[in-house]
Amino acid sequence: MAIELLEGIKDESDLELIIDMEFSFFKNPSGHKSVADARKLIRHLLGYPDNSLVVAYDINDPVGFSIYGPPFLEDELFRGAALQSNIRYDDNCNSVSVIAVLPEYRKKGVGTDLLQKVIEGSKENGTSQLYATCWKGKLGESYYLFKKLGFKELGTIGGVYCDGTSGIVVVKEI
Repeated sequence: MAIELLEGIKDESDLELIIDMEFSFFKNPSGHKSVADARKLIRHLLGYPDNSLVVAYDINDPVGFSIYGPPFLEDELFRGAALQSNIRYDDNCNSVSVIAVLPEYRKKGVGTDLLQKVIEGSKENGTSQLYATCWKGKLGESYYLFKKLGFKELGTIGGVYCDGTSGIVVVKEI
């Protein structure tokens, strides 16, 4: 299987496939009640000039994606988690807002490749830390991906997600 990683999308219609992925994976506990909610979030995240989109393609079909950039909304959450963990919070950090891979492409290295591309892109931008909030357990495949690539767990933050689910804050010094 040859997966191609690109900064951005090949075709505007790919954005709709990414929005569908976002909705199907994160309707709960993130709180998407409709595809329109997912569309609004993705367009909002991509509207920030410093955010980047990385897409994994199998030939011409998007099979995974990640959005990363400065932590606009999560800044105080990450700052607090770092403080509680005695880690110096660097204002020049990035956040993985979303990382998602279609189920049939999981456990095949696609998520690892996506996250490595995010790490490389963050390094190229002069970022010294990369944060994320994720689940652990049944819905927490991303947690184990972050840990595999050297992210450290800073702690659990209650009620991060719309359904009140706790999130685990992780960080990687890069």
